[in-house]
Order: sequence, then structure tokens, then C-alpha cells
Amino acid sequence: MKPVLLLVDLQNDFLRVGDLEPHPASIVAAVADLLNVCRASAVPVIHVWSTVDKSGDNRMPHRKKNDDWMCLEDSAGHACPDSLRPHKKEPIIHKTFFSAFSARQLDLVLRDLRADALMIAGVHLHACVRATVLDAYARGYSIIVVEDSTASNDPLHAAITKRYLQERSVIFRSSDEIAWAIAEGAAKLDELFIDKEPEVLTHSSPQNSERTWQLAAGRKSDIDSVVAASRKVFEDWRRVCIGDRLRLLQAFGCQLQKHEAELVDLLVDDIGKPIRYARDEMARTIALIRAAARQVEPGQDRIPEKTGYRREPLGVIGLIGPFNNPVAIPVGKIVPALLYGNVVIWKPAIPGSRIAQKTAGTKRPTN
Repeated sequence: MKPVLLLVDLQNDFLRVGDLEPHPASIVAAVADLLNVCRASAVPVIHVWSTVDKSGDNRMPHRKKNDDWMCLEDSAGHACPDSLRPHKKEPIIHKTFFSAFSARQLDLVLRDLRADALMIAGVHLHACVRATVLDAYARGYSIIVVEDSTASNDPLHAAITKRYLQERSVIFRSSDEIAWAIAEGAAKLDELFIDKEPEVLTHSSPQNSERTWQLAAGRKSDIDSVVAASRKVFEDWRRVCIGDRLRLLQAFGCQLQKHEAELVDLLVDDIGKPIRYARDEMARTIALIRAAARQVEPGQDRIPEKTGYRREPLGVIGLIGPFNNPVAIPVGKIVPALLYGNVVIWKPAIPGSRIAQKTAGTKRPTN
């Protein structure tokens, strides 16, 4: 396989756009490291820049409508950060529209390089990167999007874009994975372009983009094993009397209160929640546990002597937690489910994974 690193719109004007996620400094640092690895290993690099010619006014229609002169040729905003500056032998492709392939020069350069695989980084994931990826897909290239080296000012649209592209065999890898594979040799690099379940997931703190940690990625086989084990546990848990369940879950609430300060710190650090709202979420969590406890009816799990009813647990329940309220919303569902004799499998959002581990009583992982 003959891969090429394709850098799309990593220009100062785009990197200065507000609300860019991840933070521009994080993106530039990741790209710069990967760029140096590619250069040291003779992996070709192509820079693609949006370029506006003022004399000819070749702006896209929406930029004309908004009187937007971003990426004006030879301006400071048109250039890239110094750490990403092209070397003399690295081609710069100037484009007008979204896709890098809208400039026909790119096809010619890739043909001369005999490239058959692209590693694409840049901004914005939901716009120019997406358009470039789809055009590369149509041309038959194998594609990796460098996950920690792409950014967007519309994170929801970016998340939808990532899912859409992955469903079309576009692979997302971290710059560290790619750099390691390049260092290991061609065979390892070729393996990166094979779509397989990731072994680890990486998350960085919104408070400090330099702080990152890795989490083991679950596989389908892991899910099957957990479901099977949970079904066995359910047969025992459903037979525990309601009073004992209540005491155990009240003890769980006491443990959350005991570790409230640590959970507040994680909410602030891991998902960027303001400390005031982090404290509010923990208070709401405790309140939800108490509210669930008040719903318990004495003797509700006994078999009626004559006529009446009793509540029967449903079984194993799957819960997918959100990233923005990673404690209160899941706990507000988990506690009633357990209280009434069910077993819960909790899949937290990636940013809230360490918070979920702490909430469930797992030892907090080190960075």
C-alpha cells in the first residue's frame, strides 16, 4: 500500500474560528507530530489550502453573501501555523470549494505518487474533510481519518459525520496509532487500513487538551459475555427481598455522598462541567436515590394470600448514559431498576467513562 498524508485547510483563518473542537492547539500539536513522523519515514505529504483571489473574487457563494474574505491569498490567515509549514518538496494544492478534489491538481499529484491510500487530517470534519473523504471514497482510495487531528465548530454535525463515514468503511485512527504503525514498517501501516474493532479509545480533558487517557474498547464478544453473566446474576438478585435491596442501594447512596468531592472533580475535568453545575448534579443524584426508596411498598415482593398483585422484575436492562449528565441520569434509572429486582448493564458515554467507573466503585484509573 502507498499511503499519503493529506492535510486539509489547516490554515490560521480556519483555526481561529470560535468553538472549534478539539482545541486548535491540540489539533496542531497532533498534526505536527504526525507530520514529522511521515517526513522521517518518507511518507508523502500534501497540503491542501482554501485560497481566495481578491482580484478574481473566486469565493464560494455563501462567503460572498456573508462578505467573508477568509483565506485571502498571501494573508496571514491564508498561511498555516509555523509547525505545519510545508517543506519545499511537499506540494500545496489550492482549492476554492469544499473538497480537496475540487482542485483537479490533486488527482494528478496522487497519480504521480502512485498513491492508493490516504490519511486525512484537517478542518472542518463535517464540511471540507467530509467532502474530501467522500470524493476519495468514490475514487477507490483506502481512507483513514486522523481522529485527533480533525476538528469542527459544529460537534453534533461532526459526530453524525463520523458515524456516516464509518458506515461507509472509512476508518478513524489516532495520530499515535498511525505514528507507531509507520515506525513499525509497511506491514503494520497496511493493517491500519483494515477495518476492525478498536482495542482502546482515547479521551482528552476539555479543561486541558494535553491531559488524555485511554479506555479499553468493548467488543461484541465482550457484550455477549456480560449479557450472559448478567442473566445468571439476575436469577439470584430477583430473589433478594425488597428490604435487603433497599438497604444495599441506600448504602450505595451513602458511598456516593462520601466520594462526592471526587466525582465533582471528575465532572469538571472529564466533561468540562462548571463546578456549580457539577455539585448540583451530585445533589440531584442523591435526591433521585432517596425518591426511589420512598416508592417501595412494604411486602410488595410477597405472593398475595388471596387476590391482588405483585411486581415482577423484567430481567437484564441495557442503559446507555449521556455525556452531559453522566451521574444523575444513569443513577436515576439504575437504582429503581435494581430496587425492583432487575439487573443493569451500563454503557456510559466515552467522556463519562471514568466518572461511571468511580460511581460504580471501580478504582479510578491513572492517566
